[in-house]
Parts: sequence; C-alpha cells; structure tokens
Amino acid sequence: TALPYSVPQRPTRPTRMPSSLLAAARARPRPHIGSEQLKYQYFVTVHGLTFLPGGTCPSSNLSVLWTRGSKTAITQEAAADAQSRSAIFGQTLTLICTLFRSPSAASSSSGFSEKLCGFALIRHGSRGAQTLAKCKVDMAPFASAPPSAPLRRTLTLSKGSAAIAKLDVSISSRLQKELPRDGNDPSDRSDASSLS
Repeated sequence: TALPYSVPQRPTRPTRMPSSLLAAARARPRPHIGSEQLKYQYFVTVHGLTFLPGGTCPSSNLSVLWTRGSKTAITQEAAADAQSRSAIFGQTLTLICTLFRSPSAASSSSGFSEKLCGFALIRHGSRGAQTLAKCKVDMAPFASAPPSAPLRRTLTLSKGSAAIAKLDVSISSRLQKELPRDGNDPSDRSDASSLS
C-alpha cells in the first residue's frame, strides 16, 4: 500500500578511494612534466582552396577555421567560383602554441613532441555555420620556419574517409619565450587573432 507521504531518504556518505588506488592515480605519468617548454607564435597564411572533382561546390560563403585546443582563429568569408571550384582567402591567421622538448622527442625531426592543430572548412548558410571537411596538422616541424621563410603546404580536407578539398597554406613561427619547466605561465591567455 502506498504511503500518503514520502519517506525521507538517508543521505549517502561519499565513498573514499582506497589508498592503493589513490597512490596509483598520483603515480600516473604526466608526459610534459620536466620537459623544456617553449612558446611559439605561429602564422598561417590561408591562400585558398579547391574542391576536388566529384564533390559538390557550395554556393554559400566559406571560411577556414584553425583550432588549437580551446583557441581559434578564422578567416573572413569568401565565395567559391563555380567554374574553377576554388575560393581565394589571402589572409594570415596567428595563434600561440607551447611546444615541449624532452629526451623522448629528440628522435623527431623537429626535436619537439607532437603538437596537433585542426583546420576546418566552414560553410555559412541560412541555417548557420556547418563544418564541411577538416584535417589535423602537426605544427611542431614548423617551429624552424621563420616568418621570412614560411613553408608552403597543401592540406587535404576530408569528411570521414572522403577527401573534399585541397587547402593551400603557408606556415611559419617565431619564438616568444622559454617557459618554466612546471609550465605555469601567468601571461598565458587566449592569444587568437587574424592579421589582415
């Protein structure tokens, strides 16, 4: 029989993690602790993109979004030419990246641990912004490319396993400063912008 009132539930006590599990959690490796940390300002000039044969060339405006963690930079909107299936941007974006140099990264060509950033092709339509294709790029090898001698690359933007477009970019960087080995940088803020 249902009671005409609710029975108060006993508050449950928070469970404490066993000391053995707590010690194991504290002992987990933190890969960048003790690594040499260098802050670089990266510059990416987005020249343009070309849609690959067989795919649809959208008529709405497009932009290229560059992301590194929670930081983003985006080009101004541009329309693709229906005949050439290409869009021209001609805009330089900039973001700050912290690179880590450790003995385990010494065997890499750049001497730094991998630093992945994302590039995405955004379509601006009546229903808002939509991601058409994207790719990941390791920015560490470009730490040796000064702004006076950027490296030009062609990136393949894909949706799933299907290649959608080729993105033409130039990438360079310059050293900002060396960080403490604990990685705590009081001046580290959201440094994302675009340069006209």
